Amino acid sequence: MQQLKLKFLKECEGNIELLRSSLASASTMPTQSETLQDLFRAVHSIKGGGGFFDLDRVVWLAETMEEVCASLVSGSLAPTGSILQALKCAEIVLTDLLDAAALGIELVQGYEKSAGYELESLAKSSLERTSEMQIQNDPSCRGSGSSLPRTNAWLPR
Repeated sequence: MQQLKLKFLKECEGNIELLRSSLASASTMPTQSETLQDLFRAVHSIKGGGGFFDLDRVVWLAETMEEVCASLVSGSLAPTGSILQALKCAEIVLTDLLDAAALGIELVQGYEKSAGYELESLAKSSLERTSEMQIQNDPSCRGSGSSLPRTNAWLPR
């Protein structure tokens, strides 16, 4: 089992390279869907293998990154400079976690939390702003005396 784990960690180097190159490309061409899909694919692969080998800290951070990347791919989250920078920071921490696992050492407890929480926070606030803008621009939300869409149109006004 240890040999399989080491093989997985070696293969992670390729996924980290894909993650790095995709982040660099996304910085210059943030809306290119192939680049965003590569980001998602890289962290998804790391998360899946990490789960198989009980690398819980790797899985937690990769899953956080994966959720943000899924939102980028779907278009519900814009690839802003702050989001991409937070992903770069998370990539560095993820690399540290993988390197530590390969060496058989444990990093300081909670080392990954700051990067993960920062990424979650930025994504959440960006998604909330986008949602508010969509509601404000939605014609079905106007004229009803409410900022919420009128879903019970069959009721008398």
